[in-house]
Amino acid sequence: YCRTNYGALPNTSFTVGDVYAPFLPYKSRSFDIIKEDRVLQHLERPLEALQEMHRVLRPGGRMVACNPDFRSFQINTLPPQYRGDARRPPPHLNCDLGALTQRVLNGVIPTLCAHSGLGLSLPTLMQRVGLDVELRIVAVPLIGRRDLETVVPISYMS
Repeated sequence: YCRTNYGALPNTSFTVGDVYAPFLPYKSRSFDIIKEDRVLQHLERPLEALQEMHRVLRPGGRMVACNPDFRSFQINTLPPQYRGDARRPPPHLNCDLGALTQRVLNGVIPTLCAHSGLGLSLPTLMQRVGLDVELRIVAVPLIGRRDLETVVPISYMS
C-alpha cells in the first residue's frame, strides 16, 4: 500500500521490519519524526515497541502516536430528542448507555486488538521509555451505524 501510494515521494523509502527484535534496521537516533497510528494497540508488547521507536528517534525529534481507548466509547441508541449534553432519557426508558456499550464492545473488541485501553495508557508508557509527552485527547463523534462500523465492524456482532 505505502509503496504504491507514496513510493514516488522524494526522500521516501519503505522498509518492513520487526519492531521487537533484534531491532529495527536503523541506527540509533536516525529519525526526526516517527508516526505510529493504531498499531501499538495490536501488539502483544507495546512497551518494547515504544522502546525501539525511542531508540531510533533523534534527540529533539517528535513521535506522534495515535491509538483509541475503547473504554471511552459510548453507544447512544436513544431517539434524537433525548441526545445532547443537557438532555437525559426519561426514567421509564431504563437506559444505561454505559452498560449497553460494554455489552456490545466486550464481545467485539477482544477480537480486534490486544490492548483495548491503550489510548489513555499511552502517555504513561511513553514516559516510561523516556519520552517527553504532550498529551492531546481528541473526541471523535461517530454518528450512525456507518461511522461506528469504520471503527468497530458491526458484522462481528450477532
